[in-house]
Amino acid sequence: MAIAGADCKFIVIDVGAYGSNSDGGIIQDSAFYKLLNSNNLNIPEPTFIPGTNTTVPFVFVADEAFPLSPNMMRPFPRREVTDEKRIFNYRLSMARRQVECAFGILSSMWRILLGTIEVHDTFACHIVKAVCALYNVILNNDELAVEARTRNNDLPACNRRPGNEAMIIRDKFMSYFVSPLGSLPWQNN
Repeated sequence: MAIAGADCKFIVIDVGAYGSNSDGGIIQDSAFYKLLNSNNLNIPEPTFIPGTNTTVPFVFVADEAFPLSPNMMRPFPRREVTDEKRIFNYRLSMARRQVECAFGILSSMWRILLGTIEVHDTFACHIVKAVCALYNVILNNDELAVEARTRNNDLPACNRRPGNEAMIIRDKFMSYFVSPLGSLPWQNN
């Protein structure tokens, strides 16, 4: 599991869980999630959505495998999706592309990650941690980062009930995304 920023650099990685474990289970056992839930991540204070008087917290963007919480946004379930919810899901998926790009660039740089790493589990974890660290170092070097990104142009459920606060925050983002101020010209297509 990993968290990447808008610059495609890894902020947090959690290596060592078995592939048969669910993403929701992995995150709930992670140090990151425990810090998030105990409000110990030093996340900035909530701020206004640009051009509005609506405040929302800073959030991590996740897919449907992860729990909805005040600081973690996930898409609405696909069943009975309204136009507003579909637009929210689309905008969220646009934001999630950064982590997908990070994994795509990482695996194109180190092809060993595309298959089974045939070493002891502990050593495989060290390999993954090392290539993630090297990846961030390369992206910090502007010249190497451009080369790494241009080489990879073809980038391709948790059962915990979210709290009411998390659903209200997601609704605020959804309302903004469909408003004249926050909408994109092509999002209805």
